[in-house]
Amino acid sequence: MSCNVQSKIPCVFETTVVQQTRGKHRGQNFKVVASGSIREHAVSKLRDASVTEKVDGTCVLIRKFNGRPWLWARHDRKPTKVAEKRFRIYQFSKMSGDNGPISKSPIEAKGDGKQVAGSFTWVMEDDFRDVPDDWQPADGVQIKDNIAMPDENGHIIGWVPIDTSLRTHCWHATSVDLMNGLALVIRPEGSRLKLMVVNLEDLEGQTLELIGTHINGNPYGLGSKQLPIHALVRHGDIPIDRPTFPASLDRQGIENWFQQSEEGKVEGLVWHCKDGSLFKLHRHHMNLQWPVRTPSLAERGVKIIMDLPTLESGLMFELSESSLFYKLAPLHGTELETLRSVHPCVMDAFACGEK
Repeated sequence: MSCNVQSKIPCVFETTVVQQTRGKHRGQNFKVVASGSIREHAVSKLRDASVTEKVDGTCVLIRKFNGRPWLWARHDRKPTKVAEKRFRIYQFSKMSGDNGPISKSPIEAKGDGKQVAGSFTWVMEDDFRDVPDDWQPADGVQIKDNIAMPDENGHIIGWVPIDTSLRTHCWHATSVDLMNGLALVIRPEGSRLKLMVVNLEDLEGQTLELIGTHINGNPYGLGSKQLPIHALVRHGDIPIDRPTFPASLDRQGIENWFQQSEEGKVEGLVWHCKDGSLFKLHRHHMNLQWPVRTPSLAERGVKIIMDLPTLESGLMFELSESSLFYKLAPLHGTELETLRSVHPCVMDAFACGEK
């Protein structure tokens, strides 16, 4: 099952905010944790929902750019430092008992950008950073008077087409061959995985997670500095093995599953409801550590399938010798015990080729 994720997914449980001395993000001295109660509007939807693994990566989108299928990187339009500080003060006051609404009007009535009668108003002309010319707001972002409006977290979710000349997109670029229209994708096959080549046009309109050597501390152990390895995983593509999963949505039962089951060594879970709505649960919501030493995804067996397209002449597409596609091509059909084993296998193959 794949899905298109272009907005924040709510936690499956009601959440509460607790203070902490050191947050995940600089200047953030609080964290969001799950209570024991399922969100009221989610109860009926979850009965027939399917559950998939929340993969730890950075979100990307496949969408046309200049008439060709292209990889787009997540790029939220964020507030300036001054505006964000003002918004965080408002958030803290709201958490302390002021539950006034957040106003998203592009015009500040008083002109001072301050809190008014328990609400918060953005000054859109001044409060948000500029974005690249090719930036596009994500599907579902509220548009008012032709202006993309911030969500409840103060961000405007959006996308930019990757630019292979930019350092910020260099690792995105290793997961695709844009000239030949190819992507390197990890997909499940029973209890094992496939590391395979997919046509970008077959992924058009879908969101995926980019994982690998230089993404989020590389929890899955892919590649190294000498041989960076990055690949894409479609959202909703890694199902949770139901026999090991708690039958009821009990907070303690799910926490035990995270801690005691081999299949529970995941960053989090996503529930996919029949009406299209999504709910998530992160290990951090349960005060549990992530990353863990041996994530279940990294320990799965994998088959490398580099079934590259051919030209009319019968020759393989021209690939740059520095590309990951070129390095993996000789390993077509190779089966490995774990996803972590891909890196040493490639290194061994090229070491043998040099002798």
